[in-house]
Amino acid sequence: MIIVSGMHRSGTSCITGLLERCGFSLGTSHPIHPIKNVWNPKGYFENMQMLAINDTILKHAGGRWDQVPPERNIEITGDRLAKAVSDFGTQFNGEVAKDPRTCVTIAVWEKHCPPLDRIVFCLRNPLGVARSLQKRDGTTLEFGANLWYEYVARFFKTVKKSAVTIVDYDNLPVNFDFEMTNLLAALGRPLSAGQIRERAGDFFETKLSHTDRDDPQFAALPDHVRLTYEAIRKRTYAGRQAGKNA
Repeated sequence: MIIVSGMHRSGTSCITGLLERCGFSLGTSHPIHPIKNVWNPKGYFENMQMLAINDTILKHAGGRWDQVPPERNIEITGDRLAKAVSDFGTQFNGEVAKDPRTCVTIAVWEKHCPPLDRIVFCLRNPLGVARSLQKRDGTTLEFGANLWYEYVARFFKTVKKSAVTIVDYDNLPVNFDFEMTNLLAALGRPLSAGQIRERAGDFFETKLSHTDRDDPQFAALPDHVRLTYEAIRKRTYAGRQAGKNA
């Protein structure tokens, strides 16, 4: 099983939709989020059972999606819900399941969901995430940037067993062929750029917004946010390529 995750507003829906277009099954054993709206006009593609389990874990651990509870609380609550997580892994008949909340509950899934073997992590510039949350929810840029940090730092601190493939969401509109051919090759389903574009059709729009690191507000982000982003970006395909060309 492949989990698609990443901080909210980081392109997880976009990547999951593209993977489905490229032949990956989202399964029929559990319902998929049916809503399309102005924030996700093409759909959310979230597995509703996975979402419900994650929401329950966060709630009983003393938090919610935008108030990340302590790591230990999640671990304890996850053990109490071990059967629900294990049953999901047994019953799920697809290949890809998506929920951003898995960023902060990944230790539970690795411990109790044996079919999990790979995670596609969607990385987006924290400034872009913060701006998107501000537009949607009315939160401050500071709140959004710090929440981005909580999700991303928690994920990379707690993930232990699974192979992780990082997609640079901000590079997708700029270099779609590069990101998608590398992603599909990593997942063992290589396709040519032409095949990917044919299957994607009008699903992906290159006009989707992306945030440049030379944006003046990016430099103004807290050091722990900005430096964490820069460190993880070096692990993306685009980041590694830039390092080779430096």
